[in-house]
Amino acid sequence: MIRFDPSPKHARYCLSVCLLCASMNIQADSSLKVSGFATVGFSYENEDELGLFRDNTQHKDPDRDFSLLTDSQLGLQASYRFNPKWHATTQLVVADKAEYDFDSATEWAFVGYSPVPDIDIRAGRIAVDMFQLSDVRRVDYTFLWVRPPTEMYGWIVPYSIDGIDVAKAFEIQQVYMRAKLQYGSTKPVIQVPDGSQEFETEFDDLAIASLTGEYRDWSARISYAHFRTAGMNDEFRALTDVFAGIGNMPGPVGAEASLFASGFEDSFSANVDYYQLGLNYDDGLRIFNIELAKLKSEASIMPTGNAGYVSLGHRFGSLTPFVVYSAFQPDRDLVNSSADWSMMPGGEGLRDIATSILNGAYLDQYTTSLGLRWDPALRTAVKVQYDRTSISARGYGLWAFEDGRQNADSTVDVLSLSVNVIF
Repeated sequence: MIRFDPSPKHARYCLSVCLLCASMNIQADSSLKVSGFATVGFSYENEDELGLFRDNTQHKDPDRDFSLLTDSQLGLQASYRFNPKWHATTQLVVADKAEYDFDSATEWAFVGYSPVPDIDIRAGRIAVDMFQLSDVRRVDYTFLWVRPPTEMYGWIVPYSIDGIDVAKAFEIQQVYMRAKLQYGSTKPVIQVPDGSQEFETEFDDLAIASLTGEYRDWSARISYAHFRTAGMNDEFRALTDVFAGIGNMPGPVGAEASLFASGFEDSFSANVDYYQLGLNYDDGLRIFNIELAKLKSEASIMPTGNAGYVSLGHRFGSLTPFVVYSAFQPDRDLVNSSADWSMMPGGEGLRDIATSILNGAYLDQYTTSLGLRWDPALRTAVKVQYDRTSISARGYGLWAFEDGRQNADSTVDVLSLSVNVIF
């Protein structure tokens, strides 16, 4: 017997299939719009036992120096307007991901309703509205660089959430404004730093408020997001209980074990606050972008601190050279150990597990980038970019690495080339 599954996943599947099938007959109905984007990218980094990734959802391979997977991707979007009030959109993406199936490839799948022209309500799988490039993060053609600055975008896991948003457009003194409220959740899959294991992350009760404004050559954006991390699973509960038990012992080892157990407890079902501010200028020749963010949480499994980048470019006909500076500065100290765990059987291994987990998301690096964009034809861009990244010891949360590699400072050179098209 075939049973209908009323789950959100089934609804997304049906919406995606219906819109893609309808796209086969696109010329027959002007209400249907099909578009797409593609990138073929190549990257090389010069450090052994370190692997580059564009964002945390990708496969992690510390031994990979050359890669065609980091930036290469293909996206297809289909939108249908049923009438002036109702519309639907789906977007499928083929890209390198830790887990890849039809559901993870469906990054957008929503139905929208506009009761009046300046209000839009959407429900389904929608782009997460936390940052400047929310709607075009995948569409490399739309920005100067080979990839968005990783200090700002690499650690941000979700591309989309399952939920609802409401947007209101209005105008104040020739400034076009848009206010949006968004609520939902998502469970992306990521890998541990050496790529040996996968695990599901959770962004629960993700609530976002944003305000954007456009005036002539300027645009600005401010947003705030709040969400909770996942609850503690059985595996971490057992590990926490082990350290809590050791914490009953007198002496330095017991004191450290109690701190480790508290760190685990604080990392699950924890509140996370995210603040973002962005400003852009583009007069056709000069291009200026700045985006800043602050992430606050008691969860050690989340990076916390200040992130941002500033970018300058200038168009000379079809050529646009650019320079970027980006950084992530942590606002908490590393979890270290000074007690002698060797007196306990297996103690050093337990200590290393605890500090590795509690410092696993720690970020501390900055990057200077130089690049050139060439637009040889309409809707086509060719880019080359050189990055030099300085990483502080234990601050390798944006890299794939083998255990032990993260204990020393590094300077990494990355050369990237990409071809971007939209259609």
